[in-house]
Amino acid sequence: MVKIELPKNLPKAINYKIWLLTLILILSISMQGQVKSGQSSGGKRRIDLKHADEDIIERDKLSGKDWHRLIGNVDLAHNEITMKCDSAHFFPEKNQVTAYSNIHIEQGDTLDIMGNYLFYDGTTEKATLKGNAELIDKETHLYTNSVTYDVRNKIARYTERGRITNGDNRLTSIIGIYYLSTNTFHFKDSVKIVNPDYIMNADTMDYNTKTETAFFTGPSEIKGDSLYLYCEKGWYDTKNIPIMYPFGHGLTYTSFEYSSIATDKEKYGRRDDISVSFVLKNTGQKPAEEVVQAYVHRINPSVDWPYKELKAFSRVLLQPGKSKTLEELICYYFYSCLRILDGG
Repeated sequence: MVKIELPKNLPKAINYKIWLLTLILILSISMQGQVKSGQSSGGKRRIDLKHADEDIIERDKLSGKDWHRLIGNVDLAHNEITMKCDSAHFFPEKNQVTAYSNIHIEQGDTLDIMGNYLFYDGTTEKATLKGNAELIDKETHLYTNSVTYDVRNKIARYTERGRITNGDNRLTSIIGIYYLSTNTFHFKDSVKIVNPDYIMNADTMDYNTKTETAFFTGPSEIKGDSLYLYCEKGWYDTKNIPIMYPFGHGLTYTSFEYSSIATDKEKYGRRDDISVSFVLKNTGQKPAEEVVQAYVHRINPSVDWPYKELKAFSRVLLQPGKSKTLEELICYYFYSCLRILDGG
């Protein structure tokens, strides 16, 4: 720290002015040092030219500022991204780049964006790529004619129809926004997912590329060989991973065995009650409760219906090695009850 001493016999007015001028000079030197260290006036680092086979400096006739015509193996960097291309116009004073042919932007180890044309503004940290634009983020590939990428917030947008590949899914929509930090797409207008087992159509949808889960926020339908689903709000696991713990299932220290499952008759009328009997046995070494469940499935319904419906359930306590004969009664108006026929 520098100590400045003034003569004691100076008038107070002159003393004050000298101190003020000294303070202004110190602040001016500090600000100049920041600019010289590579910071732009807006506090953002300037775009850095790493390499170009040819660097032709030209002067803008209107502004009088120099700009660079870069040709061959152009390599530029700004903050956490690198930009490579065949040729570019670099405007240091504006902190902007217009690049042409074989554009390749890299951010970190996972994100790559390619295209035929690029405009990048270092102040806003936003890039616009046009012509065969492609974005790759790990296993997710986006293909579109034009994409805008917000480098700072890691958000990509397209409005001219895009196609995405992710796992076994092929997704298309007219408008899309990709949030890289959460691995989430937000699709709008003519959204479609094509999977080997089904086709999904929607007007609006969110899709997580990591879990491959689709979230519906508007009229949506799924069609497959043995599947049809319509909804306006919900979610669907496109991986179709089997449920680890279905309804009524809990962690237990024992196991149960079902046997002698039978119905009271083979055919039922429209208003007939359905009686299902079976023997339940605790085959483990600990006393425990089992949640007994009965489902129904409608054959060739006239309207869309769930594939199976839970119509009866009950908790049954059994000691180790013990069994009970049970009966599930499913009435035509979907009333259900559980009856214990014997102690076993």
